[in-house]
Amino acid sequence: MRRIIVLVALLFWPKLLLSQEAEMREKFSQFGQIEEEFFVSSVDGQIRPFVYFRPEGPAIHSLLVWLPAGYSEPGARWRWGESFFPVLPQIQGVAILFFEPRQMGSGFGHTFYIDTPFSPTGETDVLDAIARVEALLGVQLDRFLAGGSHGAIGALGVALRNPDLFKGAYAIAPAIDLEAQYFHLESLVAQGREWPIPLLADLREIFGGPPMTTNAHIWQEANIEWLARNLPQTGRPLYLAWSHGHQDDNMPYAQNLQRFMAIYEELEKQGSDIVFLPFDINGVDFEGQIVGGGHADGQVFSPSAVIFFPRAIEKIERLITPERRWLTRSRSYVTP
Repeated sequence: MRRIIVLVALLFWPKLLLSQEAEMREKFSQFGQIEEEFFVSSVDGQIRPFVYFRPEGPAIHSLLVWLPAGYSEPGARWRWGESFFPVLPQIQGVAILFFEPRQMGSGFGHTFYIDTPFSPTGETDVLDAIARVEALLGVQLDRFLAGGSHGAIGALGVALRNPDLFKGAYAIAPAIDLEAQYFHLESLVAQGREWPIPLLADLREIFGGPPMTTNAHIWQEANIEWLARNLPQTGRPLYLAWSHGHQDDNMPYAQNLQRFMAIYEELEKQGSDIVFLPFDINGVDFEGQIVGGGHADGQVFSPSAVIFFPRAIEKIERLITPERRWLTRSRSYVTP
């Protein structure tokens, strides 16, 4: 049965991809310029594609990098644009880079966005794509990362490992600790669920095996809590926005967002540069029970919030008096 499904997917995927590309070009071109671009990997020289959108209107002050979620197929750069169709008129002052990860042994994309000795391009490809966009524009913009699920883990991880390069990250339903997430996925497989199996294989490929003492230092670099606690102080704020559903059983709410909110109190006392913006979309019913979205539904992902995140941060910092301004470098803008 699986072979039949794979065969059908291979037959129809190219047509679906062309359809997605055509629709994305049509929708986005009404509000700016959308182009497919390429960068050359600084690791192995491979030429990699991405999609870049430059909106019309006010001068561009920020670059938002969208990192696809797990199970990304080839052509992911054209897949996620549809999520932003409802908010296209609100994309002002923010250029968007739709990233496409490399394929792993499972056939799905490398959506963990970390460099390891066994997979040295997960994060570097993202940085190379950003460098290419800024070369095309001729300026350096304020950089933000965003993504859902695995893309959210990547957004947080890449930003925390490179606080001097990014202004912030918007994470939608991420895991705080990939090592703990690995064992959670194993427990789901033990319960009879098959969907985590290729993800577990990809994680073993990236980290050189399951979590063990011998590779603990590699897994540690994917631990958002560890990265946050060990974030070097740069004197600039790093804005981390996070939304999560209470009914998420893929990346459980209590083990992730609730856990990070708890450690954030400690980070505040330590004088961390992190500015944490939790968007708890959960409510309370008439019986006092918390209700909220699952892992991948519309209650958790708000394209408006993602788009307005860089705009809000830019305005906040612009309104700060010169005596209290965090950024010391002169700002760069791209005029339409």
